[in-house]
Amino acid sequence: EYMGGTFPKAVMSRAVLLFGWAGSLERHVAKYKQLYEGFTVLPFTRHAFVGMTVVHFPFLLWQYRKYAHDAAHVIKDKQPEVIHIFSNGGMFCWLAAQRELQQHNHNNQHIKLIVFDSTPSWFGSSPRDFALFFRFLWEMIRSPVGRALVVIAFPFICFVTLFFRLIFLQFIPKFSFNHLYWKNIISVTQNIPKVLFVYSKKDRLVPHTQCHRMAELLRSKRKELGLFSNDPNNGVVEVCFEDSAHVAHLRSYPNEYLDAIKPLLPQ
Repeated sequence: EYMGGTFPKAVMSRAVLLFGWAGSLERHVAKYKQLYEGFTVLPFTRHAFVGMTVVHFPFLLWQYRKYAHDAAHVIKDKQPEVIHIFSNGGMFCWLAAQRELQQHNHNNQHIKLIVFDSTPSWFGSSPRDFALFFRFLWEMIRSPVGRALVVIAFPFICFVTLFFRLIFLQFIPKFSFNHLYWKNIISVTQNIPKVLFVYSKKDRLVPHTQCHRMAELLRSKRKELGLFSNDPNNGVVEVCFEDSAHVAHLRSYPNEYLDAIKPLLPQ
């Protein structure tokens, strides 16, 4: 049993693991199962909001580690061939699970494709970054009561974020959350045969320029290491939509989304 849901005991050997976005539920990612005909699709969703929140509330780290442990157990047990990650909430949990797996000398040879949907980006400490994070909370929380709580609590969130980052900077003068985050993404994906970035120019939460930049950095790292040199893009594929919303590319462009993924699926 994982995250309140039970996966079938006799699952097919070919599996896809979905890391949902912040606040997502299994029913939100159910429509993505249609993309993976012939695969057993395992949704992993309730971790995501904790993944986002721990950036601002480090005292929730113990709970975040529990979710990461569960995700690592699923990966080790089911050996998925495809990882489909949504937004930074899914990305955080994916990276945390990878850190735990590395401690047990687990490799990712079974993973043939990773899909990054509306990720990565990072919320820094500038006024623009805090404004972006406020917009993220406002878009995610729809109820009037919830939005009222966001308005009331947001100054405290900003204070806590700055406080803990200043503490980090006292001990590690050149510490950079951005650098560490992106470096970890490259580290755990550089040996995956196919990596697909799906993003949009009209995404209000994750700038498309950051997704494109990560794709470029990953491609450059692979070229430097001589990996997948038989492919002119070194196995890194990008699909940029013009006007779809955050993690809503499948809804706006169902055929194009399927056409992007289908050729990359392991045979």
